[in-house]
Amino acid sequence: MSDLTLRPHLLAMALLAFPGPLAAQNLVVKGGFEQPSPVPGGISIVTPLVTGTKQAGSSVVPVGGSVTYTIILRNLGQQTQTDNPGDEFVDVLPGGLLLQSASATSGTLTPSFTGDSLHWSGSIPGGGMVTITLQAGVGAVPVGTSLSNQGSIFFDGDGNGTNESTSSTDDPTTPAVSDATRVRVVPDSIVEMPTLSGWGLAAFALLLAAGAWRVFARMQCR
Repeated sequence: MSDLTLRPHLLAMALLAFPGPLAAQNLVVKGGFEQPSPVPGGISIVTPLVTGTKQAGSSVVPVGGSVTYTIILRNLGQQTQTDNPGDEFVDVLPGGLLLQSASATSGTLTPSFTGDSLHWSGSIPGGGMVTITLQAGVGAVPVGTSLSNQGSIFFDGDGNGTNESTSSTDDPTTPAVSDATRVRVVPDSIVEMPTLSGWGLAAFALLLAAGAWRVFARMQCR
């Protein structure tokens, strides 16, 4: 395989779009300049490269209900993404969602309950991650409304102490690349039912069969 060299902001999109093919290449990024890959058959990213996912706890939310989002920021680079001037992450909720609470595993989180947005600043070590959790309530929006948005990530792709590179969160539950996270507003009488695994379905079928056999046995005794 030939070596590949990409600038950090292009690499972020390439890794999301073609994770398999790139994993089979020798690829290295260092401040946007070509460098020989030190890891045969692998990927070596020297400067910070921060990507993120945003997943909703449910794809539907009832009128007057709330939804919990889990945001994970990952630094795929070897160098630490330092806490540079400005924010490293910003999430502005769409109209119809009201910020209720937010927390982060590290760094400084600044929620704005009047603007329904949150700002996070902090460092992410090379190969490390930060998890941000937020809960939002559904405001006065019509049933059937689809509420979608993406968080914005700011990182130092060339390692000079300034967050000049940007990326957006991706919804990991869909096959699309770099897509927004969506939830649909439904009547409060409709909730998302939990699903059963294969073993769960088998056990449920056995319980139904046992119940039917008991009813049949009682009828025979009469």
